[in-house]
Amino acid sequence: MKTRLALFALLVGIAFSCSQQPKPEEGDPIDDQPQERVQSELVLLMLQMEAHIKSLKERQGRGDSVLPADFIDYAGMLTLATTRGMNRDAAFDKNAIDWMNQLKALTEAAGSDQKEIYNGLINSCVACHKNYCPGPVKRIEKLHI
Repeated sequence: MKTRLALFALLVGIAFSCSQQPKPEEGDPIDDQPQERVQSELVLLMLQMEAHIKSLKERQGRGDSVLPADFIDYAGMLTLATTRGMNRDAAFDKNAIDWMNQLKALTEAAGSDQKEIYNGLINSCVACHKNYCPGPVKRIEKLHI
């Protein structure tokens, strides 16, 4: 009887000790801490593009026209490093070139045509992001006028 009780206690002790998570020792990384988020070169450029587009939206909201001097060449989006897991392909490059052409058209258009061209520019962003990086789509859609 004592042997059975000792064996039962031993098995319970082993089961209990196996269910415990080992405590990290000093200097060991802790897995549940948030990892530093590294942004790709392309993401950083897209954030600059967003700030630029917001400034164009604000100008139009004040009734000011977008001017040719407001054009910024974002050709870097064709060559910058992408976020891990994103595959840049010919369709991405075509979307990027079309978008840059739309931005140029916006800066050269008459004031009365700019709202329509601007919203087309935002629609291009949304369409591309739905295919390649859907995370910021809702944020981009808020840029419509």
